[in-house]
Amino acid sequence: MNEEIIEVTAGVIVRDGRVLVVRRGPGERLGGWWEFPGGKVRPGETLQACLVRELREELGIDVSVGEVVAVRMHFFDRRRIRLTAIAARITGGEPSLTCHDRAEWALPGELEGYRLLPIDLMIVPRIQTLVARGGGG
Repeated sequence: MNEEIIEVTAGVIVRDGRVLVVRRGPGERLGGWWEFPGGKVRPGETLQACLVRELREELGIDVSVGEVVAVRMHFFDRRRIRLTAIAARITGGEPSLTCHDRAEWALPGELEGYRLLPIDLMIVPRIQTLVARGGGG
């Protein structure tokens, strides 16, 4: 059986040692859950291009993308999700909310205190390591 894998990206945006996390709005699927911003890769789109597009659409920011921070697989709703977390730096604009109802700059040690989506929670240790070594922003 050949299962489809849904490719998604997440931006690891670090500013002054803090990581940007956003909460899905109440009208969105999985509303109330926190995540690292990003989204689903379109056919023919690179992971990096997806992240740039999604962050522009969702938060109104322009970014430059850097290294892949982590790749994790998760089964959700009978589907396989592959999340690729990529370091990104804001090059234009300030985050504004469209499909999210909150955005916060969290210290890496605070991330476990957020109700993060399970697949996002899986990448927290890698983000903490990245920030500890001064990367990601």
